[in-house]
Amino acid sequence: MRFRITTGLSAEEIRDALSKHIEPKVIFRNYLQNKPKLFEGNISTTNFELRRIETHRSITKVTLQGNIIKREGYNIVDVSALYPWTEIIIYSCILLYALYSSYNDLTSLFIILSIGFIIFIFGRGKYIMDTETGRDEIFKIIKGNSIENI
Repeated sequence: MRFRITTGLSAEEIRDALSKHIEPKVIFRNYLQNKPKLFEGNISTTNFELRRIETHRSITKVTLQGNIIKREGYNIVDVSALYPWTEIIIYSCILLYALYSSYNDLTSLFIILSIGFIIFIFGRGKYIMDTETGRDEIFKIIKGNSIENI
């Protein structure tokens, strides 16, 4: 999914506004000691890569990559949501192993295929919801004027 946000803020103001809500990536997070920020990742002068910090276990984690494009009088933030290929490959390998191990039994084969389809549907729905939530949060942070899906 790609989308474009227009804003009246300068590139420096966009970067400063985003950096207030981004913390560096960590392997283990202590939620009891301090409250995490909204996103984790990194930001440079004209681009950023961030992921929403979740306090619960999730099937998919969406990474948002963005570029700040300077225009005269306004700026554009072009954001792409990367599909979580690592999680898809892991769940697909587990599903393929389960299919291979139950090759002779048609009932269990049907059950495993149904479970795989359900996991795919829920994972895809979660990906879309997380992308739209991240899009809306970025829109609020940078005080966007409009959002355009590309």
